[in-house]
Amino acid sequence: MTGKLYVIGVGPGDPELLTLKAVRVLREVPCICVPKGREEGNSLALSIVQKARIEGLTLEGKEIIEAHFPMRKTRNNQESENCELDTKWQETIETVYSRLNKGIDMAFITIGDPTIYSTFFYLYDKLL
Repeated sequence: MTGKLYVIGVGPGDPELLTLKAVRVLREVPCICVPKGREEGNSLALSIVQKARIEGLTLEGKEIIEAHFPMRKTRNNQESENCELDTKWQETIETVYSRLNKGIDMAFITIGDPTIYSTFFYLYDKLL
């Protein structure tokens, strides 16, 4: 059985701008993948969802997968920087595949509108 992967744009930062469909999916999925620019930092997309005061929307009991994708300008040592980023993407892809192959539905949340520009596009390219 294969799980479904939902991509959810959480908007520009205001938790009240989450769509009804985004809220419904976030309520239903047992697993949420959240991108982070820094390993020790927080996910902006996750913080937006956490700030939403919507009845029935809780992250309690959900598996949160933190996907660390270094956000850096690369001029010097570009090859080593890309290698680190490729490694992080591969780790995330393997984690996502693992859940989906077990039939677990999951959401990948991202700031903004994922149909225009999103961290998810890198994952999407690798998943195909």
